[in-house]
Amino acid sequence: MYEYPLSTIHKRIVESWLSKKDKPLFIKGGDGCGKSCLSKNLLKNYHIVEINSEHLKKSDIEGYIKNTLFKKDILMMCSGNHYKALLIDDIQLFISYDKTNLKRLYNFLKRIDYSKYPIIIVCNLITHKYINMLSNISYNITLSHNSNFYKSIISS
Repeated sequence: MYEYPLSTIHKRIVESWLSKKDKPLFIKGGDGCGKSCLSKNLLKNYHIVEINSEHLKKSDIEGYIKNTLFKKDILMMCSGNHYKALLIDDIQLFISYDKTNLKRLYNFLKRIDYSKYPIIIVCNLITHKYINMLSNISYNITLSHNSNFYKSIISS
């Protein structure tokens, strides 16, 4: 399934999300704690459509997601992965630089069929109205790993 150092409760939440995929998985944590690594590991059997800082100020972010997520492409025909997933990485950047698209992303996420398209949202530890609203419609885990944690894994 996946290998990642998670607490027992976080493992249960991730396992529940993996089995149901009835709402997004929201991964929060500090810089460098492994949020993006975990999310890509969880979606390794999918073609990942990634929304990140490159999409700030994109004029039609919803159209872009629909065109890339809902349509099959040539790569899908050539590989064993025939399904797509949506990864929204560093969504906190939209708070600072693109609130319009943050609102569009939230409205889009409320309407999508999660069972067909697994979604993971990655965010730093931040408090904001839209972050709270996204958190309320998602499975939530908060990673608190730091460099000492990873050093202990490497040295064991």
